[in-house]
Amino acid sequence: MSALVSREGVMPSYLAWVSIMDRNMAPDFLPHDRAVYRSDMPKYIGDGQYALRTIGEHMAIFRVQSKGKMLVISQSAGAEPQSLTLESFEEICLGPVVGAFKVYDSGLLNGETLSTRLAGNYAIGLRQMADALSKKKTRQVEAA
Repeated sequence: MSALVSREGVMPSYLAWVSIMDRNMAPDFLPHDRAVYRSDMPKYIGDGQYALRTIGEHMAIFRVQSKGKMLVISQSAGAEPQSLTLESFEEICLGPVVGAFKVYDSGLLNGETLSTRLAGNYAIGLRQMADALSKKKTRQVEAA
């Protein structure tokens, strides 16, 4: 969890976020996106997406639906849904998801410097040029 910051300062303390690490919740969330949730509402308030505590202190986003007296939680379409009682759900619930923060460049978001980015691009360019020269020399030798 981290505090969310805006130009006006820190966002309300009841908001928290989870970093998405995989594609289990695509297309809603992709790797490196952030799911924003209400940490002051660790309970079921209706069908939707929730931040849940998984093994240990890990967090994940799940789709939650009410089915009679049970709650069905799932992530990806291919995964087997799990059924929980309301009580067991609320033991692991961190809060309902209220928004998403889309990430387009995780390197820059996570503090990558311009010099690091440019050095990486420069190194890639040099490798591409060396590969092209090597292929050209190979063709010249084969032709001779």
